[in-house]
Amino acid sequence: MIEPGNNYGWPEFEGKGGQTAKKAGFTDPWTQWETHEASPSGLAFAQGCLWLGALRGERLWRSCVDDEGVYKPKDFFIGEYGRMRTIAVTPKATSG
Repeated sequence: MIEPGNNYGWPEFEGKGGQTAKKAGFTDPWTQWETHEASPSGLAFAQGCLWLGALRGERLWRSCVDDEGVYKPKDFFIGEYGRMRTIAVTPKATSG
């Protein structure tokens, strides 16, 4: 979750910086991916989850979220469709 007024550390930190970043006044992201697994491209929200397309990682990620945070990301279609650039919500995905 990106909140106005928070500094997420770029370029001093990329991803979570832990206690060192916190002491410097930075905010850690709720989640992150290794570059070889993600290189995020498209993003959509459906059924309480963020769906993220991965270029270099060649997969689709699902990260369910609520007010408390992000739950363990799950990956799908690893290497099956190549680089995923666009993620779109369909009417079926939003119908429950």
